Amino acid sequence: MDLRRHSALPFLLLAAACTAVLGEADPAAVPAQDDTVTTSDVRGLPHPWLRRGSAALPASSTAKEEAAPAPAALPAVEVPGVPEALWPADRRLLTAGTWPAIREAFALHRPRQAATLLEQTGRELRDSLEAAALQGWALILLETQRDALRLCEDRLAEVELRLGSSALAPAARAVLEDGRARLLYVRAHALYEDGRRAEAWPVLRELAGRYPKDLLVLERGARAAVEAGDGAGAVLLLDRRHLLRPLDLELRLLRIEGLALAGRHGVAVQAMDRLLVEQPDDPALWFRAGRLALEAARAGEEGLDYEGAAALLEQAALLDPQSAGIQHLLGVARAAAGDASAAEEAWRRALELEPDHLEAAESLFLLLQRNGRGPEALQLTGWLLRQPLAPEEVERVEAWRRSLGGAEAGRVSGG
Repeated sequence: MDLRRHSALPFLLLAAACTAVLGEADPAAVPAQDDTVTTSDVRGLPHPWLRRGSAALPASSTAKEEAAPAPAALPAVEVPGVPEALWPADRRLLTAGTWPAIREAFALHRPRQAATLLEQTGRELRDSLEAAALQGWALILLETQRDALRLCEDRLAEVELRLGSSALAPAARAVLEDGRARLLYVRAHALYEDGRRAEAWPVLRELAGRYPKDLLVLERGARAAVEAGDGAGAVLLLDRRHLLRPLDLELRLLRIEGLALAGRHGVAVQAMDRLLVEQPDDPALWFRAGRLALEAARAGEEGLDYEGAAALLEQAALLDPQSAGIQHLLGVARAAAGDASAAEEAWRRALELEPDHLEAAESLFLLLQRNGRGPEALQLTGWLLRQPLAPEEVERVEAWRRSLGGAEAGRVSGG
């Protein structure tokens, strides 16, 4: 065989391989949006987000170019420390000279470096929403949530404008929708990290529909729902989360809080009872159980009363006799059950443990005032004013003194 005739063969094979990777991507190699996550996927990832690919955003917004097919995407590339929902598939980003350094910066927990590189890359790939979303995530990791929000809101405004175009081709629309979801993902978590959980709830609820197996979205969405007063929404997300991975104690308590918020007090109490059986020596659980039972009794839940709530709180007090908070709530339950003497005892005990516990002090003050024991109520306020109170707390106690009226309010008690 004349080897010279075949000397170009290796180069031809190499060229073909490069074309296959950088040219037309095989549609079968890009997992669909609703692919199921396997057990091995869940075991190997910090959060079992759905895998998917996406295409790069077309460079022009003209009708002619928007009608053209979107560039083919590469399979989404894993980025350590970044949620799978944000893993990039934009061919231009993945082949950019800065990409290896960006990925390494995330892997080494260097968000400042990642944010700087992504800002530089974003100027070169202005229309890459994937790069913008990754930059936003790096800003969150830097605890500069406000910067992440500004970035997302600016880019989302552009996306919404382009989505309103009637000339937008289906492929280009899919790219924009994917980019919008990524930016919303970052925006929701930036709001959450900024302490604006109730504001983040509508966005997290939308994301939970798009990423139904994203643990972080489900968990934060549930917390945001409770903050927004949507107990039913919190329970729904936590039930989905439980199907993916059993809930830990914190999330089980959050679910109980959601049940109570949704008015399902009986179910909430039953769930709390199961926790008490599992952890009978935890005073914090008994305290929460007592508080829940107290709320259920106030709501008129059948079979639940103030005596039962007081019994739970008495057990909490036995396990933690030095807690002023437990004593205060025990006094509230006893008073609601009609035992004023036992309530007074609990509130006085709370003030012994924590002299500036104003909630217990106010409860005791009102009890004394209602029972015609004005001099004792006045003496209590004088004693409180000798405690190291903040200015607003001093004003609060002085308002109690004024509410006594008459000669009693004018007396200066030596305590």
